[in-house]
Amino acid sequence: SEIRPHIQSYFFAMRKKVIASGLCQKFWDSVEPKNKKSDIIQTYELGLTDFMASNGVNFSAIFNIDQMGLIQRVLAGYLCGPANGKSRISSVNRAAKKRPGNPTHYYWRSILEHDIPFLKVELLRDNPENVQLPRVYEWLRRNTQYESHLVNNHINRTSRAD
Repeated sequence: SEIRPHIQSYFFAMRKKVIASGLCQKFWDSVEPKNKKSDIIQTYELGLTDFMASNGVNFSAIFNIDQMGLIQRVLAGYLCGPANGKSRISSVNRAAKKRPGNPTHYYWRSILEHDIPFLKVELLRDNPENVQLPRVYEWLRRNTQYESHLVNNHINRTSRAD
């Protein structure tokens, strides 16, 4: 689940003005390799968000759950959240309160329907939010020309050895 809203590193853009200000260079100069994903998120994703905010840079997400209405959030929670029982009720309640966990997992369908062509590997490989993956694959099959075997090959290639 998401720690708090932040700029995720898989896709972001900056205006020329921000790049030219030297802030980007200052941040990038501080970057060092990290071994754990949680350290990368904490230090660099949350860090970039905090750094930009503390330097007066405005930022926003291409897909912002605050722009979704209550009915859209509840429907997304019902359709895309965990499969059954208490988990499904919990996912609808969390969606209604705008606390869905990681929105890139939880609102995968809404993101794709807003023409943002990204699904996180973590969703399909690890499924930390217990999303109904058959619905993801079915949606992709019906609404895109993407070849599912390419997704499966990548998932297999990036799977962690236990």
